[in-house]
Amino acid sequence: MAKSESNSPLHAQLTPMMTGDTAPLDTQRIRATIARALMERPVLPRPEEVQEITGTLHRDVKVLAKEVEERRDEHRWHSTGWYEWHAVLGRAHEDLRRGPGAGLRSAVMHMQELGRTAEHILNCLDQ
Repeated sequence: MAKSESNSPLHAQLTPMMTGDTAPLDTQRIRATIARALMERPVLPRPEEVQEITGTLHRDVKVLAKEVEERRDEHRWHSTGWYEWHAVLGRAHEDLRRGPGAGLRSAVMHMQELGRTAEHILNCLDQ
């Protein structure tokens, strides 16, 4: 995009996803990872699988949180819409700060919480 185009009023209305400044969200892959994290299991998953899924979800929630931040900033500060997106962003940041804990069970619970957060963000973005 030419320099003069980036300062145009039309460009100001476009989100980074629309201008190609960021890669589009691979929602199908993210939803597949969420399904793996939240699937019912008769026994706890292997630690390696928990680590893989958790790492993937951690990266996904970070990317989703950036999109949520952009959506929040489209609203007037302290408006109802701003607060709704701010709450979603707060949940994402809290889950990203939390660690997996000391054992496999707590790591599984953390993985599932990241999965539920990613699912919630995707559902909010779809509205």
